[in-house]
Amino acid sequence: MISPKFVRLIFTLFLLGSLLIQPVPARAQDGPALDHTTGGEMHLIDVTLQADGAPSLGGTANLSVEVIPQIDAPDLTIQWIVPDEVTLLGSDIESFGSTASQQSVTSQRQIVFPAYGTYKIIAQGKYDLAGSSHVSAAGVLFFTISPTGSTVSDKDPNAVNSNHSRLMATKSTQALASTMSPDDKPCF
Repeated sequence: MISPKFVRLIFTLFLLGSLLIQPVPARAQDGPALDHTTGGEMHLIDVTLQADGAPSLGGTANLSVEVIPQIDAPDLTIQWIVPDEVTLLGSDIESFGSTASQQSVTSQRQIVFPAYGTYKIIAQGKYDLAGSSHVSAAGVLFFTISPTGSTVSDKDPNAVNSNHSRLMATKSTQALASTMSPDDKPCF
């Protein structure tokens, strides 16, 4: 038979051991992410931005953007827009010249994140039309670099969902009523 003192000793050692041992943070890379968008009133350009995953701090993320003009584009360009603290390996603007309708153009870059945080990375495809108008669309990905595991998504992790927020209940009908005449139409 096991003595109660021995059981308490084992339990105390187990409890102390679990308090002293710190968990090792996960360093796994998050899986691929993709953002697809169209631009112009008549959807005259398609842009698909893709990342192979989110690296750990100081690591490299591989990005690829595919741009497809829906009409002949006189001078198709791709512009990479990254925060100042992020290192973009390669030029931030690339010109592809005249591009035929439905012709796919791709550009690849690598980025390095120097600090923990959330970063918005944009790849924009655009071309000029006759006159001063232009057509553009941008793919956007959000990288969250964290010591417990980095992630990448096409959704802003810091965005506020307005559908779940509460509106402050205030009584402003008296102030509104005093500025309106009986013949005014209500505004909804």
